Parts: sequence; structure tokens; C-alpha cells
Amino acid sequence: MVALGGPALARTDAELGELFRHAPVGISMVSLDGRWLRVNPRTCEIVGYSEAEMLRMHVRDVTDPADMAQDLDMARRLLAGEISHHTREKRYLRKDGSRVWINLTVTLMRNGAGRPVAYVSVIEDIQARKDAESQLETLRLDLERRVHERTAELQAVLEHAQEVYVAMNAAGEITEWNRQAERTFGWRRDEVLGRPLLATIVPPQQRAAYRGFLKRALRAGGAAGAAGSAGSAVLETPLELQALRRDGSVFPVEVRASTLASGGGSMLCAFLHDISDRKALERLREEQALLDTLTGLPNRRALQEMLPRALARTRRSGRPLAVLFLDLDGLKRVNDDYGHPAGDDLLCQFARRLRTCVRETDAVSRLAGDEFVVVLEGLLDAEADARAVGAKIIDAASQPFVLASGRVEVGTSIGLCVHRPGDAADAEALIAAADHAMYAAKRAGRGRIVRAGSAEDTPGPSDFAPLG
Repeated sequence: MVALGGPALARTDAELGELFRHAPVGISMVSLDGRWLRVNPRTCEIVGYSEAEMLRMHVRDVTDPADMAQDLDMARRLLAGEISHHTREKRYLRKDGSRVWINLTVTLMRNGAGRPVAYVSVIEDIQARKDAESQLETLRLDLERRVHERTAELQAVLEHAQEVYVAMNAAGEITEWNRQAERTFGWRRDEVLGRPLLATIVPPQQRAAYRGFLKRALRAGGAAGAAGSAGSAVLETPLELQALRRDGSVFPVEVRASTLASGGGSMLCAFLHDISDRKALERLREEQALLDTLTGLPNRRALQEMLPRALARTRRSGRPLAVLFLDLDGLKRVNDDYGHPAGDDLLCQFARRLRTCVRETDAVSRLAGDEFVVVLEGLLDAEADARAVGAKIIDAASQPFVLASGRVEVGTSIGLCVHRPGDAADAEALIAAADHAMYAAKRAGRGRIVRAGSAEDTPGPSDFAPLG
């Protein structure tokens, strides 16, 4: 695993900042008690308030009262860890008193210690879609009685909808294709009418899976028409799928579909919304969630995800790995004498030195405070190789650190745990053993390496916390 940080972290921060300012969706950060902490320009446009006004407000100030109870329930479930995120449609109250429908996705931001600190929201204005769906529903209910009179009106609504609208008949051929579909997929309407829908907008590897689904949906629509029902919902909730452009590129879409009775048969109608921007933001947020915000190193969560995979590689390759658990000796003195900003500077400098002591294939993580973990894979002589790396780290930590307030000297104590193919210990046990050995190194005089299970790793005060 390559440790991220330095220029890579700066680039990530810059990209995230640009996306935040120019994203076509609203992005905001909300405190745990519901107050706006940060909002991007698009969020302000959606609700009609300025950034300064919103930062003085509570989420309930812009939430339709009918939606507040479910918001509170979702927040409770996020904090309790019952769900990792939630997405739903709700209404915001605009400054001018009107209501606007939005699609809201909320995740929980945690600090390096895993404690919740804020909610991160992605807000999409779906009022245009709601208006179009409402008009479409009204027209659909009246379609059989006034088909000739209302056809022109229906076409106008769909033609100017801000979302892709497509329809297919019982034979799977495209029968409707609006302007947004032309812009999104790159096909003109006259080029696609009569073409198979699956072959036009679905990636080849997914067509077989969707073919059966579409046949069943159309049969259900035909049965509903025979029974006198005007139509039925195919997707009760939006479904995320992959779609295919004319140029061969694939992109994610959110789909809502329904069936309509048509001439004794049925047709399938769908609204599609390009969610590429939302997915890009989710990926960037996920990358940020795996990084320690101070040092740029992977954090505890990243280690929790990485170490089990490293153990699996050890079983397959037959080559051992080693875990080094580091704790800085003297950081508290620096914080007490010079202040926490100086201590933070020292931690960042130590993180940079730590990366120079290992290979690019080795993983370096900061757990919390002054605790770091290094995972060394593919070793030949596991203990000897790990001790050699540990010696380099001890030497690097013992060199003076130049801070704004002066030169300081610290050190590091290291606990070593070796894992060989066939060993029963899991990731949590390895970290716990290395942590315990690190405390033994401190008791033995600091600035040294102690291997878990060795004579030096004697029982003593146990104030470590196992991973997780």
C-alpha cells in the first residue's frame, strides 16, 4: 500500500475545493446539533439564502415541518451506526416562502479517533423532475379519455424536461427520446426511434440481466392495462445503473420507470438522471475519510480495511509480514513546553521521516495522537528485516526536529509482531500484540524495539486499546 500525503494530499484538497465551489449540486457540512457549518454556492441558490444567512441558521429553518421527524430519525440512526448514509427526497423552505423538492444524501464525518464531528450533505434540486412527474401523472390518468387532445401537451412537457426521458414498446424498441436524451447520449431522436433500447443505452455486459427484467415489466404493464389500470410503477424507488453513450463511454444514472397500457399492449417509460458528479464527490469523500487530516497518512479506518487484505496476501504468497507499533517518546513535553501547534508540526515532520524509512509497498498509518503503525509485507527473514526497518525509524526519530519555537529532540519506542502463513492471529490481535510489545519497550528504557512474545515482552500495565 502506498502512503498518501504531501503533494498527493494537496492535490486531493485542491480538487475537493474546486468541486465544492463549482459543483452543480449543493454540498454542505452541518454540525451534530443541526447548524450549518459550511455551504457551497449551489446550496445557497437552491434555498435562496446567502452563505452568511445560512451560517446563522439551523437545518429546521429550511426544512418542511412534515419532513423534520424523519430527518431526526435518520440522524439518530447515523450516529448509532445503524446505517452508513441515507438518501431520500424531501422539501426545503426557500427564503421567498416557496417549497423546493430536493434529493438529499447524508453521511457522517468522523475525526481521526473515529468520533462523529459533523454531517456532510449532497443536495440535488429535483423540483423540475417533480414538476415533470406530476404533470406526467396527471396526463397519464387522463390519457385514455383525451389522448388526441393532450398528446401535444405531453410531448411538450417531456421534450423540455431537464432529465432524460425515454420510452420503449413491447418489442423493446425506442418510441420516445427527448432533447435531454439527445444531449446526454449523443444520439439524435430520428436516429434512435425504432432501435432496440438495450443495444442503444445499456453496456453490453449488462444487457442479458436487463432483458428479462424489461420483459417482465412490460408483461405486468400489459396485464394492468387489460384489467383497466392506467399503469404501474416498475421501480418504486430510484435505481442506480450504468448507461452507455454513443461514443462508448459508460456513466452512472439514476432511473425511475413505469409502464403504461398502449394499444392493447404496454410501453415502458423512464426518467434517467446523470449522477456522475455525485459519484465523483462520493469517491473524493471516501478518499478523504481514509486519510489522517493532520499528517496525510492513512488513518485507523484505512488500516482496518488494509490489514485483513495484507493477511490474505500472506496466506497466498507464503511470505510473512510484520507489524510495527510506534509511539513517540517526548511529544507530551513538546506540547506542554511549546503548545499543541508545535506538537502538530512535529507529528507532520515525523510522518514525512517515517515514509522515507519504508518501501513504497509498505503501509504507514497514524492511529491517533502519537501512535503510528507500519505494516511490512513480503519479508524473507521477517524479524531481522523488521528490526532493520525499526532501527532506521528509531534513528530518524532521534534526529532533532526544527520547529518554529526551536529545536527539540524526541524518540520512539516500537513494538514488533511477526505474522507467518498459518498463524491464527487476526488483524485485531496483531495490532494488540504489537501495541503491548511497544509498552514493554517503553518500560525497558524507550528508544528500542521489543518483539511480541519475547522475554522482554513481560506482563505489565496494559493501557492499550485494540484496533476497532
